[in-house]
Amino acid sequence: MLIILLIIAAWILFLLLIRKLKIYFFVFVVGSIGLFCILMYIGRGTVEKYLEHAVTYSMYLISKATDIYVAHPEYSMLTVYYNSQAVSFFVDYECSGFIESIVYISLLAFYPVYRWRRKILLGMAGTLYIFISNIIRVFIICVIIKKFGPSLFFFSHTVFARVLFFFLMVGLYYVVFTRAHILRQKVGKIGYEN
Repeated sequence: MLIILLIIAAWILFLLLIRKLKIYFFVFVVGSIGLFCILMYIGRGTVEKYLEHAVTYSMYLISKATDIYVAHPEYSMLTVYYNSQAVSFFVDYECSGFIESIVYISLLAFYPVYRWRRKILLGMAGTLYIFISNIIRVFIICVIIKKFGPSLFFFSHTVFARVLFFFLMVGLYYVVFTRAHILRQKVGKIGYEN
């Protein structure tokens, strides 16, 4: 534990140094990577499990209305029936959105375009968006298995749902990072803001 605290202290001191030297790109890179590692260390096993259960419980609530699959929130497991066959899979760290959420929060925390109040609001909204995107991803996996059978589990989980989730994340990152940066950009006397 002492080693971890020393590493965090060294990270903070290094951040203060490069900020004082006005090397803002490295503040963003070193800050984001460091915060990601800290959040990963702290949240792995605790926050991650809560997110897994939250996704499974949300899927449980949806299953009551759709009858496409059976959710077992106590085990973080979903079962999809197709004719006489069944596919069960666990909602683990990959489907919880834990890693995606801390990447987003880490990047946002050191992104220089927003003030802290706005960063907190965007952090909460973006994390909720990632959570809902994961629910959509898992739901689509269940729909594909229910419609086309267990032979498409690998395709639906590994290919289709990941590509869908990727595009949902690109949309989030575009709105939060790229679009905001373009709108605040100024070239000479020309600006893109209202």
